[in-house]
Amino acid sequence: MNVECNGGVVALQAAVTMGTVDAEQYRRFCREVADSAVHTLDLAAVSRADSACAALLLAAMRIKKAQQQTLKLAHMPADLRMLTALYEIDPWITE
Repeated sequence: MNVECNGGVVALQAAVTMGTVDAEQYRRFCREVADSAVHTLDLAAVSRADSACAALLLAAMRIKKAQQQTLKLAHMPADLRMLTALYEIDPWITE
């Protein structure tokens, strides 16, 4: 997994899975999302997503809720959309 930040957009890239997300990447992702200028999480370059990616989405939503801000999700992959529906967290996820 790669995390890129450009202006108010945090972009996840490559596979975002249990095998590719480690503790340091999780912390970096949370630091990037916690920037008050961040308003969008772009998932266009995510090649594969599993429950680790769903966990990142939830973490990002919690961070922004604590800041009383919203986070727009852009280009959510179909496999992640299916997982959020399976876990019944899709109502919390806004795209």
